Amino acid sequence: MIPPVTVTPAPSGRPIVYGTLTLKRLAGKSRKNVLLSHPQTTEDIRASFELLQKMGGRSPKQGKPGAGAWSDVSKEDIEVLGNLSAAAVGGSPIFILAGNPRTFLHFSQILRVLDEEAIGVACCITIETGQKEYKFSVDTSVDYQMYVYNMVILFLANKISDIEFDNTCYV
Repeated sequence: MIPPVTVTPAPSGRPIVYGTLTLKRLAGKSRKNVLLSHPQTTEDIRASFELLQKMGGRSPKQGKPGAGAWSDVSKEDIEVLGNLSAAAVGGSPIFILAGNPRTFLHFSQILRVLDEEAIGVACCITIETGQKEYKFSVDTSVDYQMYVYNMVILFLANKISDIEFDNTCYV
């Protein structure tokens, strides 16, 4: 079982936040495994990718001996690696909703991150993009604080170029 929220440092020292959130939609609510990462290096990309695989109940693939590095990589894996790489190259954090299909929210495309005070509902976070609005909730205020703190820090570091990201894992 995936914990509600866990923060672990990537090899570069930047936080990787992962766990479960409740996605609120008109059709109802659903629990989603999520990952928030700001990859900087290939090691960060690999760490984020491996966490996503574990969250999906898969173990990281080793490949078949002599078959080449890409012999066991699925289309979905390539999509994840491509989005993580684009985030690293673009210097932008990424928020991934695991599931089928996966949703990739690059922070360069996020217009606003609204907290519970702005929304007026406890333990809720809203992410607005140009095309869609994503509403999430968590069960406890401690989990909420961990998500919103890391999300806002990464959002501000991405939006305000004068802020230098200090490579600290925020817990």
